[in-house]
Parts: sequence; structure tokens; C-alpha cells
Amino acid sequence: MKKLSLLLLISLLIMPSIVSAQETKSKKNKAEVLYFKDKLPCCPGRACNILQSDVDSVVTKNFSDKNVDFKVIYMIAPENKVLVEKYKAKSQSVILIKTKRKKEVVVDLTPIVTSYKKSKDRLKFETELKAKINSVL
Repeated sequence: MKKLSLLLLISLLIMPSIVSAQETKSKKNKAEVLYFKDKLPCCPGRACNILQSDVDSVVTKNFSDKNVDFKVIYMIAPENKVLVEKYKAKSQSVILIKTKRKKEVVVDLTPIVTSYKKSKDRLKFETELKAKINSVL
């Protein structure tokens, strides 16, 4: 009975460190796609929202299992000022950030998104965006 209690106590002490190590490892291999957005009431046809949705759907559909998150960053929010300045972001800028061994790899996906806005070629957009993200992962 004492052995069983001792084993249970040891397992309870060790378990949090194992879970913590797994969480740390998953955070190290994490990537984010940041979509910078202004709150513009005059956006024609709500194109900004559609573009945001399209980028989000490509990331979510193709990279959710690879630990890639999609986040909308409102440029007007004071807490986002540092990010906006750091990445020199403008409205509808899309930035991929991958942290590797405490080093940040930053890729600007905005040219792909801008091209898509003009051409409306969804297949080309998805193909290019997936290829660029995969090259960083």
C-alpha cells in the first residue's frame, strides 16, 4: 500500500513537468499569420472583411494541424501599436511569423494578398499562399 501511494505521489509530481515540456515545445514550433486591419467604415463592398475571411480560411483549412494561428490585428488599438511599428504594417498587410530557437523569421505575405485583390484568382491565391507558408514551416 505504501509503494502504491509513493508511486502515485511521484507520478503526480512528474506529470506537470512533462505537460509543461510538451507545451513549451509546441510554442517553439508555433507560427502566426497576422492580418493588419483598419476599422474603416467606408470600405467598398466590405472588401476588407472578405479578404480577411479568405486569408483566414486558407490558413485554417491547410495549417491548423501544423500549429499555425491566424490573428487579426486592429491597427487603431493602442496595444497593437508596437506590432504595427515593428512590421511597418499598413491596412491589409499580412505577415507570417515563425519562431525558431528564439529567433524570429518574418515573411511578408502582402504581395500575394495584393495580387489576389486585383486578379480575384482564388486558386492561384491559395496555391501561392500555401507554398509560401510551407516554405517557412
